[in-house]
Amino acid sequence: LTYADRAESAADRAEGYANGVFNIKTNTIAEMEALTPINGDVCFVKDLDRGGIFIYDSTKVAEDNQGTNFNGWIRQYSGAVNVKWFGAKGDGVTDDTTAFTKATNSSIVIPSGTYKITTNVTLNGEVEFLLGGMLSTTSAIITFNNKIKAPLNKIFNVSAYTSIVVAKTKQQIGYPEWFGAIPNNGSSNCTPAINNCIKVFDVTEFQSNDYYCFFFFFFCFIFKIIQCNISNTLIIFLYFIRIIYY
Repeated sequence: LTYADRAESAADRAEGYANGVFNIKTNTIAEMEALTPINGDVCFVKDLDRGGIFIYDSTKVAEDNQGTNFNGWIRQYSGAVNVKWFGAKGDGVTDDTTAFTKATNSSIVIPSGTYKITTNVTLNGEVEFLLGGMLSTTSAIITFNNKIKAPLNKIFNVSAYTSIVVAKTKQQIGYPEWFGAIPNNGSSNCTPAINNCIKVFDVTEFQSNDYYCFFFFFFCFIFKIIQCNISNTLIIFLYFIRIIYY
């Protein structure tokens, strides 16, 4: 990598950045970190998962978090951070716990993929799951201290409901689909997903669909469903939502 196109002054570099001109380009974060930059250098990293636009600030070297700051290279962005910026793979095999831990105090976006979590993680910012994004764990506890935004598909692949903890003052409503319920499918048993959702969230919200269940709920679960504010009476509740037992 060379500095043939490096701007000669901070003012020139700022003007170049404003006009979409980057005086350094690299393929990877590692290549960018190997540079010997000067203050104000602007680097464009091409990597699809971790790339972006970075400006070097030598006063921020000690704040390195391997996601938005790489040894003084400051990522230029607004809004939530992407967990892939911090090294998450989302392949269902790689342990992505460290990436989530580094982003724990930010609002985060979880792109499509299965993210394996092996030790307890607390997410303090708002969390948005993009279509196909899912957290997977067999033993860890994932705590959400803020709002959850997600489409109506599976976002929690857990062996027990105790793996998901939510701040109910921030996120009261949950959906069986988040735990894997597939409505309007006679071969899909929705009971485990519904039970998990009821145990985790104060309010379980159903859609106007058929939810097929192959065995009965416990009485306390039925009571909680009736109280979930889907409708004012049990009759109206059953009109909009049919839970079909086998």
